[in-house]
Amino acid sequence: MKSFLQSSFRETFGSNFNLDYDSRFKYPTTIGSADSRPLGTIYEKTSFAYIYKNTLIVTVDVLRHDGPSEVIGSLGTVTGQVTGDHLQWLDNVLQQGSVLAEVKNIIVQGHFPTLYPVKKTKSSGIYMDMNEDSEFWGVLRKHPVDIYFAGEAHLNTVTKDAESGIIQIVGRGNFFTNLFTIDITDDTIDVTCYNEVGPEKTMENFNYEESGHLRISKGSDFTE
Repeated sequence: MKSFLQSSFRETFGSNFNLDYDSRFKYPTTIGSADSRPLGTIYEKTSFAYIYKNTLIVTVDVLRHDGPSEVIGSLGTVTGQVTGDHLQWLDNVLQQGSVLAEVKNIIVQGHFPTLYPVKKTKSSGIYMDMNEDSEFWGVLRKHPVDIYFAGEAHLNTVTKDAESGIIQIVGRGNFFTNLFTIDITDDTIDVTCYNEVGPEKTMENFNYEESGHLRISKGSDFTE
């Protein structure tokens, strides 16, 4: 039954999060000559790109689903892949972002981690199919992507791709008891993690303390 409802879930999720009250897409501005979303695909409401100040942010719906009866992976009818026109759109957006003068940083975010290993808790531990050998990661490696944000595993893990230098950051999601802030300039990206402290970590006491910090210095291999 879940497989039969998957397309409805994607439609409902995209409409509620990414359409305004007049049913217009919230992020219509093109990225150079590339569409801001993969029009004509089932992902046109859930994958999109947006330039905020000096940063291109690309959100990718990495859950491939070809139909309720189409088994496409070891888990059944849903798997972690970006293929076909969806992948071509991602490639076009990243290529355009890499040549736009106003874009100094590129961040891509999806649900499944790509680089192994990742710490996990209360999670299925699903990765993108083929990990760093996937077509998805191959496209990211072609372009100056700074960070790939993922979730799924519910524990914070930072990994650096040895081939491209892309930083994968997997953030915690369970109960929202910690969070990241990101401070960006043309030359640096500072990611700070805060944990909720107190006897009951329910995000109701709003008492947080810094628990980790990552700095990416642009134009060098230096990361701390």
